[in-house]
Amino acid sequence: MNQLKIRDTSVSPPEKRWSYFVKETNYEVTVAAYANLKNSITRHCLSNGVPIPTDEEVTKYLCDNLTIDCRMGREVYQNAFAKNEAYIHPDYRPVPRDEWPLWARALSLVKADGDSGVGDTIARTVGPIGGDKFKEWHRKVFDKECDCTKRQARFNAQFPYQ
Repeated sequence: MNQLKIRDTSVSPPEKRWSYFVKETNYEVTVAAYANLKNSITRHCLSNGVPIPTDEEVTKYLCDNLTIDCRMGREVYQNAFAKNEAYIHPDYRPVPRDEWPLWARALSLVKADGDSGVGDTIARTVGPIGGDKFKEWHRKVFDKECDCTKRQARFNAQFPYQ
C-alpha cells in the first residue's frame, strides 16, 4: 500500500513554519522545525484532554495545507507544492555563471547554436559517441532507465546560456 510521505522534512516550507490545526481546541500548533511538531501537538492535545492525531493524520494535514513536496509512493501528491508553477526545485534553479563548476564552464566553450544550456551541449557531444549504447547498457545492468533526459533538463536549467 502506498503511504503518503513528506519528501524532505529538513527543508522548511515557504510558509516558514510547520503548523497543524487541532479542530477540537480550535488551535494551530506552530513550530519552526518539523522535528518539534509532533511533540508540540502531543503536549497541546494532552494538556487540553483531546485525542492525539496519528502520524498519518498529521502528514495528510501538512501535505494538504502547506507548500511541501509530498509523495504517495513514488508519485507526486497533488497539493499546493505540486501545483505551484512559481516553485523551482533547488535542483532546477539557475546557478550564477560566475559560480558554475569548472566542468560546466569547459562545456560552455563548445556550445553550438541551438544549445539552450549545458545539458544540450552534453547530449549533443556525448550522444553520437555512445548515448544510445550507454542507455542500453544502463538498462541492462540496472534494470531501469538512465534518466538522461531529466539530467539534460536539469543541467539546462542550472547552467543556461541565455
